[in-house]
Amino acid sequence: MPTLVFLETHDGEPTKGGLGVLSKAASLGGDVAGVVLGTGVRDAAEAAGAHGASVVYVVEDDALAAPLPQPRVDALEAVVAASDAENVLFPASVLAADVAAGLAARLEAGLNWDLTDFRLEGGELVTAGGRVLAVSTIGSIAGFVPRN
Repeated sequence: MPTLVFLETHDGEPTKGGLGVLSKAASLGGDVAGVVLGTGVRDAAEAAGAHGASVVYVVEDDALAAPLPQPRVDALEAVVAASDAENVLFPASVLAADVAAGLAARLEAGLNWDLTDFRLEGGELVTAGGRVLAVSTIGSIAGFVPRN
């Protein structure tokens, strides 16, 4: 079961925050995939691979041209279903917060936010720091959505 990392992009390039979360997740081992959503973002997949993603899902659609959360929630929900992911990790940003909240609501899943670190303990993702907006057993630097 892979862990997905939402990679927000600006001008077709993934943000440092997303690449940092991806690198941290990849350092823990396991199947980690990047998710790039937008228009003109295919080159961002290469950067994700260089930061440890074993697979990168790219969704290019004109509906994703503007930095609006709802089209990203729709696209990310489809990627979660196709990948059978257990978690989705997000960098800390306003757009990522909106997408994470929308995805958590859509999947009826938990959400942790404003976290400072995560690690594996006994095969489970454990978080450190931050405030918990909804209780769950795993988390991320910025947020997560466990698949039920």
